[in-house]
Amino acid sequence: MRAKHLAICLVTSVLAILSMAPMAAASPVLTESGWKVLPGSTVTGNSTGFVRFEGEFPVICNYASWTGGTLTSNSGTQFKGEIQATSFRVGGSGTNTDCTSSLGDTAVTLSRNLCYETRNYFNETDTVVLSGCGGSVTFTLNFTNMAGYFGLVQCKYTASSIRGGFITNSKATFNFESQGLARSEEGSFLCPSGYRFYADFDLTRFSGSLTLDIS
Repeated sequence: MRAKHLAICLVTSVLAILSMAPMAAASPVLTESGWKVLPGSTVTGNSTGFVRFEGEFPVICNYASWTGGTLTSNSGTQFKGEIQATSFRVGGSGTNTDCTSSLGDTAVTLSRNLCYETRNYFNETDTVVLSGCGGSVTFTLNFTNMAGYFGLVQCKYTASSIRGGFITNSKATFNFESQGLARSEEGSFLCPSGYRFYADFDLTRFSGSLTLDIS
């Protein structure tokens, strides 16, 4: 009887461990040098390469970064944060560090704050979702002298959300590829019809001097 009891306990323990393993693998925590980052902490971001708006008239930016960002939640199964639009900087090799395109220099800004949250549902493992904090994600592209003829042309491109990915147990990098942005009705008829957004961002502390990890 004692042996039978021990066997049942052993089987129960093994099943419990097996049931916990997938949860651990799908539970991202934002960490700094092995320690959990506390909600309310400032979290900044820097692009790891070019930021691209691909379409009929591609817009290429050398970098993007933000200095005003706050981690709002880091529960152990998900983390969330908010990026201040006023601190989001995008630049390139054009005049006044504007981005470049075949339509001329292009200044890129955010129209509203961004919120990000990680997701680990059945069909969204290691997924990050960007939203407009209750609204849409909206980029404003100002073509400062469109095609050399039309002067300043302002175009807005929106998406209800933008989805990307990350790698658990690695540095905290969000990867966004081929995310559709539709032209807003607010823009000029001269605006290109739409773009696809590509960018990779490292989550950092102290304005980029320390890259965080996802554990």
